[in-house]
Amino acid sequence: MTTIGSFKVPKIENEPNARNTYELRSRSLDRAKLEAAVGALKRESLPDVPLFVAGEAIRTKSILSQRNPSSHASPITKYSSATAEHVSKAIDHALKAKSPWERLPFSDRAAVFLRAADLISGKYRYELMAATMLGQGKNAWQAEIDAAAELVDFLRFNVQYAEELYAQQPTKNSPGIWNRVEYRPLEGFVYAVTPFNFTAIAGNLPCAPALMGNVVVWKPSPAAIASNWVLYSILLEAGLPPNVIQFVPGDAEEVTRVVLDHPEFACLHYTGSTAVFRTLYGKIAEGVAKAKYKNYPRIVGETGGKNFHLIHNSADVENAVINTVRGAFEYQGQKCSATSRTYVPKSVWETFKKQLIGETEKLKVGPPECFENFIGPVIHEASFDRLASVIDEAKGDDNVELLTGGKYDKSVGYFIYPTIYKIRDPKHPLLSRELFGPILAIHVYEDESFESICRIIDETSEYSLTGSIFAKSREAIRYAEEALRNSAGNFYVNCKSTGAVVAQQPFGGARASGTNDKAGSITLLSRFTPASLWPKRRQAPFCPPPIGLYLLTQDQVCLAYSGGLDTSCILAWLIEKGYSVICFMADVGQEEDFEAAEKKALKVGAEKVYIEDLRREFIEELCFPAIQCNAVYEDIYLLGTSLARPVIARSQMKVAEKEGCVAVSHGATGKGNDAVRLELAYYALSPQIQVIAPWRIPEFYDRFAGRSDLLEYASVKNIPVSQTKAKPWSMDENLAHCSYEAGILEDPDTTPPDDMWKLTVDPMKAPDTPEDFTIFFEKGLPVKLTHGKDGKEVVTDSVDLFLTANTIARRHGVGRVDIVENRFIGIKSRGCYETPGLTCLRSAHIDLEGLVMDKEVRALRDQFVTFNFAKILYNGLWFSPEREFLESSIVASQKTVNGQVRCRVYKGHFSILGRSSQTEKLYDMSESSMDEIGSFAPTDTTGFISVQAIRLKKYGQKALDEGRKL
Repeated sequence: MTTIGSFKVPKIENEPNARNTYELRSRSLDRAKLEAAVGALKRESLPDVPLFVAGEAIRTKSILSQRNPSSHASPITKYSSATAEHVSKAIDHALKAKSPWERLPFSDRAAVFLRAADLISGKYRYELMAATMLGQGKNAWQAEIDAAAELVDFLRFNVQYAEELYAQQPTKNSPGIWNRVEYRPLEGFVYAVTPFNFTAIAGNLPCAPALMGNVVVWKPSPAAIASNWVLYSILLEAGLPPNVIQFVPGDAEEVTRVVLDHPEFACLHYTGSTAVFRTLYGKIAEGVAKAKYKNYPRIVGETGGKNFHLIHNSADVENAVINTVRGAFEYQGQKCSATSRTYVPKSVWETFKKQLIGETEKLKVGPPECFENFIGPVIHEASFDRLASVIDEAKGDDNVELLTGGKYDKSVGYFIYPTIYKIRDPKHPLLSRELFGPILAIHVYEDESFESICRIIDETSEYSLTGSIFAKSREAIRYAEEALRNSAGNFYVNCKSTGAVVAQQPFGGARASGTNDKAGSITLLSRFTPASLWPKRRQAPFCPPPIGLYLLTQDQVCLAYSGGLDTSCILAWLIEKGYSVICFMADVGQEEDFEAAEKKALKVGAEKVYIEDLRREFIEELCFPAIQCNAVYEDIYLLGTSLARPVIARSQMKVAEKEGCVAVSHGATGKGNDAVRLELAYYALSPQIQVIAPWRIPEFYDRFAGRSDLLEYASVKNIPVSQTKAKPWSMDENLAHCSYEAGILEDPDTTPPDDMWKLTVDPMKAPDTPEDFTIFFEKGLPVKLTHGKDGKEVVTDSVDLFLTANTIARRHGVGRVDIVENRFIGIKSRGCYETPGLTCLRSAHIDLEGLVMDKEVRALRDQFVTFNFAKILYNGLWFSPEREFLESSIVASQKTVNGQVRCRVYKGHFSILGRSSQTEKLYDMSESSMDEIGSFAPTDTTGFISVQAIRLKKYGQKALDEGRKL
């Protein structure tokens, strides 16, 4: 069939994982599905696993078992073991499938693996995770990040990398010549030997070369048959032709002997032990020396590691401890990148040791189907016996001090308890040889020996896979990066040696750790595609003259739309540039005609218009936490605009994701805060998203220099424009406030005109009678407002409560401010704000805290949390780790803020009539009374004054001695 169009690989993102779902949300649907899958596999086990050779399932006479390492009496599955004849048959049929498979268009091959990724992400997620948990001893979190997230990432990102590789073409052509590079598959077949410890790697080793048009003989690990068979079955369901990848479990030596004797052997793709890889490398070299192979076979291998954590005396010790515990003991230290040796300076050793032992001893050991267990079994009896022998040998070693652990038990499962040794000799075998289990060796070095310890790390072990430096000192980090450049293929700063993410940290190491071909990158795929150059002489024009423009698909953009002149013109301009535009409008309580705005957007040319009611999440997720911490910027601004931006950006991104948009856009100017706030939120919520900010694009702002240019463009594009006279300032409104800036307000000495203020009455014209109401708080949150005659009108719904506070404050002129503030981008700006209800709620909250909150807790909160929470909000850093930390601090500080405050508003003023709490008893009338002694005797103050006076007496005496008067 003639090709008249081409496919573009869909945008690829890392697969989300559900850590909190499995660890914390015990009643979640995801966890229930996973528990059901685990239970089903425990009850029934998998059907016997066959070979899959020559397009058919084959069951042999030799039947072996894969056992559950946490209950070794229980088989997970039984499987057939291949003979030499089966292996030869697999190779022959793979080679027969090679020509039709490699001739398929790339899009057809890619579709198979993208479909497989979707099946793993959805339909088979829990079945594959269950097989990984029970068969390979992984807890739910480790199974999630492996068998679900990383495996899906490999399959999807490999498609993207393949597309990028195929696109690498010569940039120069001689006159009359048109060159192209073809990335053909290898001539022959690939032998994929996969490990037990990662289902994701078991998938990547055969699938990556197959994607590039190769055929593969796959020998799975005998300790991972169950999960690997589930994965292979998924590939077949996704449309993989049966003979492209041959599934051949069997004796490693027997299978490998047949493979390496075949002249069409083209590549070894291996992950496993260093010793086995060296043996295979040598046998391949012997075959090359004997001219056994048609081509020089390619060898791609990732093997062992003796991965290090280097702690500097400037390190954040708590961070170093947590990362070391995770690096050493997640998945029982059976990751090739697991932290196996750690070097700690003497000055922080005692602190580090205490925290390290404490955190390690919290780890629960047991079968992975019990979700509270962090440590599961090691993979099999041979591994258990080897590690138990290491522990036994250490007992009689004077160079070794046991800090914790040292226990093991294989009565039911192969359990090695997390074990930590302090090693005196930095060249001790425990600091140099790979252990591949939950055993961590630590050497304590003198602080001044940092440079020499770097040399020791580099020279002690033959491996070079992963390593980490923990330091705050930039000098130390830079030195370690240079000194340890060849000591680790993946080098981390202030984080653990494990956890490389596809497309973020391509993975692999050198020296005895492998060929460093970087799985999870374009580099790996290039190993399976020898390039060939095809020059072609151009006899005639190779491109027909353009007749018309045919867009098979249009890139979609999600525009934050207001209905005003600016965003309406931006909408038309984006359409003019060839984009398909989805308009998004956020209802955060502004008094706006959304129906009219929707009609305008559709008339201009928007594909769809979303109007999202965000009032409740705006109040509950942003405004209420701001009240809890009394947030205020530069001592006066209550952050009304800033508060709304996170929920707006988040909702816009949800719409963009739902509609498959490649970019988002907004109408914020380059000088304002909102562009910063929105775009920082966009990038945090979707790191790969593209942002189109027209007011920062020269083509746009040069074209639309003023309002008249926008009006002229609107006329040309038939954009409906309101005939009302434009006000000489700009406004932004939401449920919490209304802001006014720009225009005549840019002169800070200009008095705002009376008709500018939209929400509140002029305080001078407010009612002559005050209005009273009561606000009730629980844990610092407003939960009830009573008002009206005798307080009989009661409001408890969060949005209604806020609206009621607004209504009361508005009619009494409360909440106006006129300020000059410092914008994040470094310029000063004049702004006028009306914040009626929020002013009352925050002021009442502050008052109640005086009654019920501990003095020191309040001081710490005021000095750190309040200031930084406001700064984060103002600067647009809401979706950040520091905000998460601050929010947890807010919650902790508000446990005692329970009670009610009686309030009054009158002619622009808010005042307190009284406050009380039925639950908190910090305030004691008898203690504070001047009319009775109570429990605080006057004489108690004498000692207090005497102690406080010691320092002041010395200060006063010094002044007298110097002849100074205070």
